[in-house]
Amino acid sequence: MQILQPDLPPSEMPAPRFAHQVVYSPNMKSVFLHGGNAGESDGPVSEGARSAQEGSTTKERRLDDFWRMELRRFVRL
Repeated sequence: MQILQPDLPPSEMPAPRFAHQVVYSPNMKSVFLHGGNAGESDGPVSEGARSAQEGSTTKERRLDDFWRMELRRFVRL
């Protein structure tokens, strides 16, 4: 999964997680992701995940970040 913004380089990826909340909105054609417990990651992580990692074990890291992924159908030019 890669999160792209128009005319900007790829943004940070959501950190791996479990026990999170996910909601799909068919009207907005978007998936919303919030919080959860942090998993292990080798790549760049969000600011919420980074601050949750300080001074805690993996099982204790609670995330408080919010992500939106817009779903789009591929169109061949």
